Amino acid sequence: MLKHNKKRNVGLLNEFFAQYMANAAVEFRFDDYAKADSLWKKHFKEGTELSKELQLFEAVANANLKDRTIAHKVLEQVKKHVKTQSQERLDREKTTLIHEIRSELADDSFFDRQIGDYKTNATIQLVLNYWRNGDDEKPNKFSQVSHLEEKVVDYMVEDKSSLPPFDHALLETSQEDIDRLVVNVFREKVDNKYSQQLNKEQKEILGLYTFANRNEDSKKALSKKLKTVRENVIRKIDDELARKTNKTPVEKLNEVKTCLIEQSYNIDNPDKETIIFYLSVCGLNHELETD
Repeated sequence: MLKHNKKRNVGLLNEFFAQYMANAAVEFRFDDYAKADSLWKKHFKEGTELSKELQLFEAVANANLKDRTIAHKVLEQVKKHVKTQSQERLDREKTTLIHEIRSELADDSFFDRQIGDYKTNATIQLVLNYWRNGDDEKPNKFSQVSHLEEKVVDYMVEDKSSLPPFDHALLETSQEDIDRLVVNVFREKVDNKYSQQLNKEQKEILGLYTFANRNEDSKKALSKKLKTVRENVIRKIDDELARKTNKTPVEKLNEVKTCLIEQSYNIDNPDKETIIFYLSVCGLNHELETD
């Protein structure tokens, strides 16, 4: 019987990376974030067995179906692709990835993060493993594999109102699609864990910056967002100074205004110092709005 190993579960690895990157970003540990991002790009690049397995895993995990017959057909599609994978190559890639996570990220809790639907993730991975090893065709394993497949089908037809309908194109996804999986999980983790510490603008800037190096649209959107914040805060500072309410130190306001007007921080190609400055500016903006 195959045993489940959370460190080799591609769905859990996706979650672990997303949570690690979310924590690093909101705590301004950009060097740690960059290391994780580099590892992700290296090991999940297009053409690797890991990237293929993640596509197949997500095709099942993101299914939002109403009919069990359709769910079984989707599983058959996934099974067909799984059986073309090299188990040896996949094992080698996972071993290398685990080793580099331990050596480069140096985070003892990387694989111990809490996952909301751990059992479902484990079941899906076990089914993929059984298929790849041909256990579904072995008489002594057929019943066991069939039982797990039915559990997966149960999950695929559960009401998941927050998810979009299943897209068969997931079985032919590109590297950009794989990156988007991390983006989506990342944003969910930031929103869930840091909703009280970060205001809406701060979370938006942080999310755009984190993935600006992956996506040109995110980079352009980030620059546009920073420009909007810059213009809004300059206007609010002028209003605050004109009122002379003294709720916010004049010296602090003038210092921030000078930096914004002189564009001391480059918003067209922002680095981490620029982002930290603008996160602080957003905090000031929030203060001015609530005064």
